[in-house]
Amino acid sequence: MAISTLFHEAPLDVLREHPEVLLELLALAGVKLDVASRPTVTVLESTAIEVVPAHRHADFVAELRDEAGGPVRAIVVLEVQRRPDPDKPRAWIQMVASVLGRHAARVVLVVLAFDEATARWARHPRDEGALVLRPIVLGPRDLPHLASVEEARAHVLLAVLVALARSAEAAARGRRSLSPEAEADVLYAAEAVTELADTQLRQRLASLIEGAAPAEIRARILELLEERGMRSLEIIREEGRTEGRAEGRAEGRVEGEARGRAEGEARTLLKLLRLRGFAVDEATAERILTTTEVATLDRWVERALSARSVDEVLAD
Repeated sequence: MAISTLFHEAPLDVLREHPEVLLELLALAGVKLDVASRPTVTVLESTAIEVVPAHRHADFVAELRDEAGGPVRAIVVLEVQRRPDPDKPRAWIQMVASVLGRHAARVVLVVLAFDEATARWARHPRDEGALVLRPIVLGPRDLPHLASVEEARAHVLLAVLVALARSAEAAARGRRSLSPEAEADVLYAAEAVTELADTQLRQRLASLIEGAAPAEIRARILELLEERGMRSLEIIREEGRTEGRAEGRAEGRVEGEARGRAEGEARTLLKLLRLRGFAVDEATAERILTTTEVATLDRWVERALSARSVDEVLAD
């Protein structure tokens, strides 16, 4: 997964699997909901949102109901925006109009921007005559700094989103390091994640934080993971490559070296899938182990960081 793709997909994966964190984002944005008690959040199929052109669809759509399961109180359309895009506001209007046509409920458009220039661009109202678009924008300055690891533990999913935002902001500005406050956010989030009881969730979120972090701080995250008995993607990958290279050298031929590289990546993938808690049947393991294209195996390894199933990892 390319780093730009990671910055886009990682927050969405957190929201799709744990949609309750959306309520914390809305609270940060100051959105007032017409719900007496804490609402329930249900993710809707975003690809069902009809927009033009057809390949443009909302990143994330969720409905909010009261705890009793009463009528829908609000539909939230959330977009992760990495850079200004002059075509996006019109697509957002189409998305909102489509949701309004389907649901008799208030529609809230939230834009999550990881650098302040993009956030300023997104906040600018768009007047299309009959419609005026004013999205709710959460940029770097709207996300709180974490005061301590205790605060990160209390709001661990929000802490992960904050950590990803700090790393994405540094990348957008071309910086190789983080400010002291941003660095603390990332390290607090990483430490809180390593304490999660759910093994699969712990490994997945830790891999996302590590993969997004600038190189300067990544070594400290790796040390933290190793202290907690966890493995990072790079450690797993290097183990597989080392095993593959050893077998290739034993073959004593160029073809053996190439085969060894592929076998190393295949073993990396199998280890990572097991760490994610996925069950891998014999047929799937055989497919992975007999794949000889290193580029394909690399792509599968990167997907395994955020995929929700083995099928999603191996999709063509």
